Amino acid sequence: MLTTTNTGHREREQDYGYLSYQHHVVLGLEEVNRLVRTVTDELGARGLTTPFLFSSLALDISSSRVRRLIQAFLHTCVSFPAPDAEYTWREEARFAAPPELAMCLRWGLARVLRVSGGNAVHGLISWDMYVEWSESELCKQIFFALSFTRNIDYLL
Repeated sequence: MLTTTNTGHREREQDYGYLSYQHHVVLGLEEVNRLVRTVTDELGARGLTTPFLFSSLALDISSSRVRRLIQAFLHTCVSFPAPDAEYTWREEARFAAPPELAMCLRWGLARVLRVSGGNAVHGLISWDMYVEWSESELCKQIFFALSFTRNIDYLL
């Protein structure tokens, strides 16, 4: 379910960064699933060792390439896509740099709406859930580091 609304010229002037591009678009789970699968296939094939992959401060990100990726993807989401829309999207993804793919993935994940407290909000999980997950991951890293140093001492 792709949802869009028309925005005025004044609003477009205030857009900043990759996540604000096409900010009126709402993607359904099917569209996000297709986006995630295509992008992660490409990243898995060649981009997992790229430093700062998901950082918007990466030096080699081309704003126009990110927007081109997003547009190619959106052309596959319309009711009656052009016959070559899926092929074009996959080709754009295939030739995109890993940081551009990462920005496209971030953009897509920010286009999902969920209901929280009776209101529609962007994002797959709430901030509180993210913080809880982040803290549990940090605890796992600390536990691993401590157990590693204990086991090293034992082996030496």
